[in-house]
Amino acid sequence: MSSTSTPEHRVDLDSWDLGDVMAIVDTADAFVNKDRSWTTTDVVTATVGVATGGLAAVPLALMMLTGRRTGTAPPPHVALMGSEDARRLVQRDLLFFPEGGPSVGHVYARHPLRRRDYVPFASFHRLVLNEKSVEAARYLLSLGARDIEITWRESIGKAAKAEGGIGLPDAEDVSLTMGFGRDDTGKLAIRITGAGKARPVLADLIWPDRDPMFKLMRTSADAGAEQFHFGIKTEQSTSVNAGAAVKLKDLGLSLGGEYKRYEDLAFTVDATFPDAQ
Repeated sequence: MSSTSTPEHRVDLDSWDLGDVMAIVDTADAFVNKDRSWTTTDVVTATVGVATGGLAAVPLALMMLTGRRTGTAPPPHVALMGSEDARRLVQRDLLFFPEGGPSVGHVYARHPLRRRDYVPFASFHRLVLNEKSVEAARYLLSLGARDIEITWRESIGKAAKAEGGIGLPDAEDVSLTMGFGRDDTGKLAIRITGAGKARPVLADLIWPDRDPMFKLMRTSADAGAEQFHFGIKTEQSTSVNAGAAVKLKDLGLSLGGEYKRYEDLAFTVDATFPDAQ
């Protein structure tokens, strides 16, 4: 793509789903495609801040991972934003990155609800689940629950190892072990004992109106339930654009940490409500 490319049309970054994964580069339209499996499909003008009146427009280049498509889902993609444009939007409070960001060469994933918040790609899954767990505990407390316990555990399956005897000249055999196991890589536990005094629902919570689990908590409390239990176990629980993780690294982009594809996720929420008065 030529560095003189002109954006062909406008998109609203607040609602544009192809901006869910973003890489910060020197300039959006001069990024060197180092891997033929990626192709630059479009250059657009992204507008930010339409709803708040703090309107700004910056160019974005869209790159797509070719040859990967599942059903009707679009192939993995990444939007490229120039570093100076990103910093300008941050200074105007139109985009938000973790402390120290945005960093050139780093890939970020957009928060599913806060559409202007971007977190390191590798940490997306863990950060969102952490946030949801803490909000669930705070929400249950506001509903008057007591003896709250929230736990989740993630693990990576099929940790490959090798086994065999290797003969080395003038040295003892070196043995390697082989097998398949599970590597527990994510754990969280929240336990609150006591409480039981209902308070107004906290105004800063963002998940209660958007997540079925929170709606079920409210319904249970309103119905006078004595206990609440929510449990979910999934397999192949992956983060944003799992298929693109390795290829993004091939482009020389940093994911903001070690990306891990979780194969098992167990998440439980337990709470007791006081007797209805």
